Amino acid sequence: MGSNRRNLPGILFAVVSGMLFTVGAVTNRFVFSENDFEPYRYVASVLFVGGGFGFVDLCLRPASTKQNLRQANKLYLILAIGVLSALAIGLMMYGQSLTTSTNTSIVSTAIILTTALFAFLVAKEKPTPNSKIWLPVLFMGLYVATVGVRGFDINTGDLFILAAIVVYGLNNAITKIAVSSFDPRFVADVFWFIGAVLHTSIALFVYGKTFFVTQVFAFVALSAFAGWLNGVASNEAIQRIGANRWISLNITHIVFTMVAALLLLDEQMTAEKIIGAVLIVTAVCKVNQKRKSVAASDTSRGVSVSIDS
Repeated sequence: MGSNRRNLPGILFAVVSGMLFTVGAVTNRFVFSENDFEPYRYVASVLFVGGGFGFVDLCLRPASTKQNLRQANKLYLILAIGVLSALAIGLMMYGQSLTTSTNTSIVSTAIILTTALFAFLVAKEKPTPNSKIWLPVLFMGLYVATVGVRGFDINTGDLFILAAIVVYGLNNAITKIAVSSFDPRFVADVFWFIGAVLHTSIALFVYGKTFFVTQVFAFVALSAFAGWLNGVASNEAIQRIGANRWISLNITHIVFTMVAALLLLDEQMTAEKIIGAVLIVTAVCKVNQKRKSVAASDTSRGVSVSIDS
């Protein structure tokens, strides 16, 4: 019971990050479907504003910023996260403009696997015992909810998203290490700021000073704010419950996205989507359910076993 209470803030941060992902995804999908400007101009505009949120937040908390910057020997982790995040966000958002929403959803679920892989290789974080059984069920539910019984073709957009989830997996693992030394909010602020610098520089070089898509500024601001806040919530969750458990909860954004798409984008809710959603919720609960009898047995023998990260 005590462990569950300690993990509750991390679980809540993970679920909130999933909701914020939905806000960004639905906003981006609407913008790409209703406008014909170069997709990368929108990507760079969102990163520019998101970096502004991060920079302002750093300035509003000078004491915390200075304290984090004193750890100069570990700042390379922050730089790595910033570059990886900038690359992943750019690939993911650009890919959304080149493929269908169905393919985007199903391809992005593979981030569970890349996060688990890099969390094990980089952060030495082992998956929970239940995840070996229920993560495949989670993936099956996501597949049924988004694709159903039909297959899908790999196109250019899918390849961009596949590349993004590989980068995201490595980024999540490094973030797990970084948030053990740095304030999670500081990490989110800095990676958005670095992303803004990189993508704004590229956009200025390619499009000049007119790169910013002012005609959809409200949507740019909404997507950027949701993305920045998502970074803060995700980092808080990773620090508290680990990268594997965070991604297992965060990936439920597909359920939020289906509901939002039904209400806001007038997409249909099919039996396949409902069945997939049930599988997702069940699998997420099982992945994060502790095997109390095993833990009690090991503890009685004087062995301390941690099945969470």
